[in-house]
Amino acid sequence: LWVGAASAVALALVAGITIALWQARIASQRADELQEVASFQSRILSGLDASELGSLLDSAVLERLASLPADARSNPEQAWSSVDKVELASSFIEAAILAPAVTTAKERFGTQPQVEATLSNALVDAFVSLGRYEPALALRQRQQELSAALGDAEDAIGASISIAELHRLLGDTEPAERLLVDLRMRCGEALASDHRHCREVVQELARLRHDQSRFDEAEALYREVLETAERLDGPMHENTMIAASDLGYLLMDAGTSEEAQPFIERALEIAIAREGAESASATDSLSVLAALD
Repeated sequence: LWVGAASAVALALVAGITIALWQARIASQRADELQEVASFQSRILSGLDASELGSLLDSAVLERLASLPADARSNPEQAWSSVDKVELASSFIEAAILAPAVTTAKERFGTQPQVEATLSNALVDAFVSLGRYEPALALRQRQQELSAALGDAEDAIGASISIAELHRLLGDTEPAERLLVDLRMRCGEALASDHRHCREVVQELARLRHDQSRFDEAEALYREVLETAERLDGPMHENTMIAASDLGYLLMDAGTSEEAQPFIERALEIAIAREGAESASATDSLSVLAALD
């Protein structure tokens, strides 16, 4: 019963991810491309076999149970509680749905780079939402190549920023640094200096420096991001909230909690005004402020 229930949940989740993402990503494209993607989407979803997926999930669960110590396996309830459900669901969805979708997309749209790039973008978002960064990186690199070949500098730079972020999340700081330093030098030439992608380069470089514990460099970059957000987006914009929060977290990690507090308070103020006092953003900021006290 639980295998069947889990299969149903997985199917519903994947259907929601694929439909929402692909339709959103393709919405601005030509009608014929929209029709092709809709057809591809329908083909992927109609090809799902609940019985086959149930067997696949059953095998995945049994494999994980077999890796547990013998004393844990002797008690079914204890054994099941020891299984990482999030990792299990993520790996199952990747193997059963997303990986085959990537292969099918390449096969079907290999001669239509714009459509393949759009689908790659959507599939990357699905992989990232599941915490599957390695396949997301490979797919994002493919999207970047397609966008560059199409002469779409904006999409190519956006994909490159995402590649750097995925390298960072995987702990590969050297390729992330090389890419971001290069992007910062040439982004203003390819796009306007205030373009959102050029701003994202600075933000991602700040996060990389933060992860590297290069606090002084990270602080300067975060302050630049915050100043730009205030100037271009306004004092109560979501970008300003994120920039203030990022700067506050950095100052905390750098051991200057008193300097961090005003920025966390500001992020909280914006979060409450925009999303309400019960929102996740407001709750996170309140938790940080409580820790500072």
